Amino acid sequence: TLNFNLVAASAAMLVSAVIKYAIWPRILKDRGSVGTVRLRHWSVLMRHNANVIFVMLEVGLLGGLPVRLSEMAFAPLYGISYVLFSWWMTTKWSSEGGAQFIYFFMDTTLGSTTSITLLVLLFVLLGFYILFFFIQTFIGGAESSSSIFVHLTGALLTSSLVCRFRD
Repeated sequence: TLNFNLVAASAAMLVSAVIKYAIWPRILKDRGSVGTVRLRHWSVLMRHNANVIFVMLEVGLLGGLPVRLSEMAFAPLYGISYVLFSWWMTTKWSSEGGAQFIYFFMDTTLGSTTSITLLVLLFVLLGFYILFFFIQTFIGGAESSSSIFVHLTGALLTSSLVCRFRD
């Protein structure tokens, strides 16, 4: 059976990475610290960061989830379905009737920039799935002989690559 948890885990990593490396820096550049007030709100931080931390703790400490490279195509398919859903919803989110894109890089009026960005994001999503494969293969889960300290440290260090809490 398909292990959809790892597809969702890859998506969680992608969301946090996009916030840390694309959205937060752009808002900070355009509007300064005042613009990132909403990103620094407790609920937003938990939405984008706690999910990744819990995913990494599950993979690193609990483990046991089979990661099959034969199923890695489902991660980009999930991403594509999200993009298509978001584009379908663009005219439904705004009460004024105009297009409202959930993220600036999904704006179809940007031309090839949108296409290139979405392709990069698909490859990053695939990369996160492969990262989980390597974590599970080389580190293992709770059943491996490594200490809990090694697993916890690995989970927190990996989380820190994509989580952001302040300007």
